[in-house]
Parts: sequence; structure tokens; C-alpha cells
Amino acid sequence: MSAGRLPVRVTVTGKGVMEPATTMWFAEDVWVTGISCAYNEEGNRQLAPIVRSSARNPDLEIHTIYLSTDRFVDRESGLGGHLTNVICPLDVDKVLVYPSGVDAGTHRWLRKKGYRIAEVDREEQMLYTPTNTIPLAPGIVY
Repeated sequence: MSAGRLPVRVTVTGKGVMEPATTMWFAEDVWVTGISCAYNEEGNRQLAPIVRSSARNPDLEIHTIYLSTDRFVDRESGLGGHLTNVICPLDVDKVLVYPSGVDAGTHRWLRKKGYRIAEVDREEQMLYTPTNTIPLAPGIVY
């Protein structure tokens, strides 16, 4: 192997669709993926064991968010096909979410887990997509 190159560890095959870079960790033991134009059940099925193994946590909780658009970005509605366009963990107990961008099951899951939810309104989401931030550490985003 030449310098600066990493070997491919996993390839999603067949009818699997998966963009792992836009999945996210809500905690060391909670990984969140989606269903949309960027991910499907088969892609999640193929990647989940790899994520579970790399997390070294057989009890890893995997939550799937069903996104409400078939477009990667829809500026007219503020919706997006990537998780990073509609939700962002801000701290160990706080999340920023565009409410229309995620399914009702996710809203219930967030409340059940005790997250404080900061909601983004439609106009702000359409103009700036504030949910598309990068969590650097608990309470710190870029």
C-alpha cells in the first residue's frame, strides 16, 4: 500500500444505499442513521454490524430517522435527504431539529430519551439550514 492511502474495509453492495458520513453519533452508545435518498434499509443492514464492531459495543442502540423528502436539499421546504440537514446533537441531552424534517417516531424517541429539543423554524431552515452544523464536543458546534 502506498503512503497516504487507506484500504477499503467495507463496500455496500447490491441494492444498498448508504452515505455513512452523514450518519451521526448521539452518544458513545447511540448511532443514528436514516431512510431517504441517501440511505435505505439494505444499506443500513450492511453497515450496522461494522458500526457495532468498531464501536466495540454489542449493546449499541441504532436509531433510524425516516426523512420526509426524496431530495438531498429542498430549499422551498427546508427538508433534506441527509440527517445533517435536519437534526444535530448539541450536547449530551440537547438536540437541534427541524421538526418537519424527521418522522413522528423520532420525535417520540427524542422525548423518551430525555433530550431537550431546540426547534428550528421553517424560514430560518430554508434560508440557512442551521441544523447542518458539526458537533465538536458536548455543547460545542462548528
